[in-house]
Amino acid sequence: MVLTSLLVTLAFAAHPHPKGLKKKTVEVPLVESVFRASAAPVSRRAKIFLVAGSSLAASFAREIIDQKALWLGAGFHEDEIECYYVVPLQEDFNGDPKLFRELAAAVAGCHPANAKLLRQHLRETAARKPPFLYLYVTSHGDKPSPQTLAEARKTDDDYWALTRESRYPVLDQYTMLVEGLPDGTATGAEIFGAYRGGMDPADLYLTPRYLREALAAGFEKVPKFVVLQGCFSGGFVEEEEDHYRADLLTRLPELTVLTAARHDRSSFGCEPGSRTTFYGGAYNEALARFIRPDPRAIDWRKLHETVAAHVVALEKREKAKPPSLPQFFTSAPPSPARSE
Repeated sequence: MVLTSLLVTLAFAAHPHPKGLKKKTVEVPLVESVFRASAAPVSRRAKIFLVAGSSLAASFAREIIDQKALWLGAGFHEDEIECYYVVPLQEDFNGDPKLFRELAAAVAGCHPANAKLLRQHLRETAARKPPFLYLYVTSHGDKPSPQTLAEARKTDDDYWALTRESRYPVLDQYTMLVEGLPDGTATGAEIFGAYRGGMDPADLYLTPRYLREALAAGFEKVPKFVVLQGCFSGGFVEEEEDHYRADLLTRLPELTVLTAARHDRSSFGCEPGSRTTFYGGAYNEALARFIRPDPRAIDWRKLHETVAAHVVALEKREKAKPPSLPQFFTSAPPSPARSE
């Protein structure tokens, strides 16, 4: 974007506008005039949950809209699928207006993304005993603050902020960012402020502990399929330190999890301007091939292997290092042989 701006400036310097004419500027409308979110209750038939947890890039919302179309194409109905997205902050919208505006109509029926609402909807769904639960979350991910602090230098701009944050146990967890509060979109600082103000951290953060608790509350015997697209998302299913192992999702029965990265690795493609993340795009492409009218009939291990191979190829092509190393876990019992 910097190079493009420079070239435009040079072009106008070489070919100035005729006297009396002013340079046209593209005005970006206010977010409130373009986006809205659903206030409807969770559907009584809901079993597929698609969550875009950040508005820092339009790619997250794009992934859930593309994926919703795949599930509809497989035979599911609108009322079996719930989607959540972050109404973009004005500054995020200004940074990627074209891609965001392409999504406005499609996301209008989605709920606002915030951890409290998602937990509430999962709790209500668990009470209805669905035949399965599918949860896809795409967002920025982060590792525990003490780990980040251990790698930081005192000369880093955020060193002292990390020092303060590391004192709070809630930030000593892996996290999938969900940029929302019950009253609307929020920055990370605002969410942290709500926590310091006394709000239940489980209503603010999506971590291995809080997700495990949500899935354990009524979904114990329900086949569960969870896909986490974000940096360090492997921290939800594997960690070398005992300090974190007690909260892993791997303690749950009937669970299959795919993650975009190992617990100590970043994933790629989450910057503004990208249509999808590396993993999210590869996952949706593979899902289109493996999808079935019932997720219990999907060969999840083979799907994971297909996605991981695609991600490796993308990372090599784009020279993205170190490799993200997508992860797979299942505690589900063996299923009958499946065909593609």
